[in-house]
Amino acid sequence: MTLDAPESWSVEFSSPSIFSVVDTTGPEGAYRSNVVVSVTREATGMTLDDAARAIDGYVAQRPAFVAVSDDRVERAGSTWLRREYDVLGPSGAPDLRFVVLATIVENGVCSDQVRFTGTARSGTPGAVELLTAAIDSAKVVQL
Repeated sequence: MTLDAPESWSVEFSSPSIFSVVDTTGPEGAYRSNVVVSVTREATGMTLDDAARAIDGYVAQRPAFVAVSDDRVERAGSTWLRREYDVLGPSGAPDLRFVVLATIVENGVCSDQVRFTGTARSGTPGAVELLTAAIDSAKVVQL
């Protein structure tokens, strides 16, 4: 998996994600924009509809999530599910932008759901645009 993140973001490795990129600007302890890359492996035949149901299940447990977009996009010969949500703060105004980009990679004996999930503060100038650019640069490279 590859991702073009802003220069001020650093790569981190932690389980269960494959890797994540995190904005390193701002004060220590403050919220930081990020993208987490993860893979879910199952038997062959997993579909984008399965990925959509998993995302729906996650979002359904979070009433502050409000759908912004729900698309399927084609890139490099693969179909991707792309969803965006506003996460409402205590005042009812958007506090965070939550973006998910997922695709299915068939590997013969299994299917991998590759997911790029990112968040950014809605009120921080340029944060959502940087997050969107990073998510939209995501690629899966098969060797």
